[in-house]
Amino acid sequence: MAKRYRITSLCVIACTLVLSCTPIVSAAASFDSATGKWYEAVLVPNGITWGDAEAAAVAAGGYLASPTTAAENTFVFNLISAPAYWTALSINHDFLGPWLGAYASDDYTGNATWQWVSGEPFSYAPWGANQPDGYPQNSLPNQAIDYYDYASIGSTWGDTPQDGVTGFALPQGYVVEYDQNPNPVPEPETYAMLLSGLGVLGFIARRRRSLGKTLSPAG
Repeated sequence: MAKRYRITSLCVIACTLVLSCTPIVSAAASFDSATGKWYEAVLVPNGITWGDAEAAAVAAGGYLASPTTAAENTFVFNLISAPAYWTALSINHDFLGPWLGAYASDDYTGNATWQWVSGEPFSYAPWGANQPDGYPQNSLPNQAIDYYDYASIGSTWGDTPQDGVTGFALPQGYVVEYDQNPNPVPEPETYAMLLSGLGVLGFIARRRRSLGKTLSPAG
């Protein structure tokens, strides 16, 4: 019994070693060589508020995407250009796309002050037709930016209350920006440890078969 107990304990330890060394794979992010950043489009079919999207982005190790140039905006838009990322056509004949990382920091006066969660300067802004409009009025500083276009899907932006608008669908996703690769390739040492753990399991299996033969009563 003592031998069997020791073998079982070794098996548990080996299994733990293998599991702890197995890389955890998250959703793939796309690298933009122009910015040196990674971007991940996240689809939320039932909609999500801006605050929840930002919290999820931070929890994942990034922040909501902050495209500050036309080239970066095009790169990000190409990740979410599929119709699945956009709401149905609203009663105002517009489409809402995923959230971005900009929000208004003062009350709406026709010229809101916008800022990125990344802290980058807010200067580039490809607003859609009649945007930003502060709808519904007096909703700032609760406004944030999402992709928006009128009667089509495009790379322009609009302003939307962070918690949505009654009677309108919430944006169905968001884009996360990472300063570092969120899915790094495991180091060779990781694979070595994994193979070592598998080797231990193989040894234990052979040892158990050997002991089984030795302890079997003579026929």
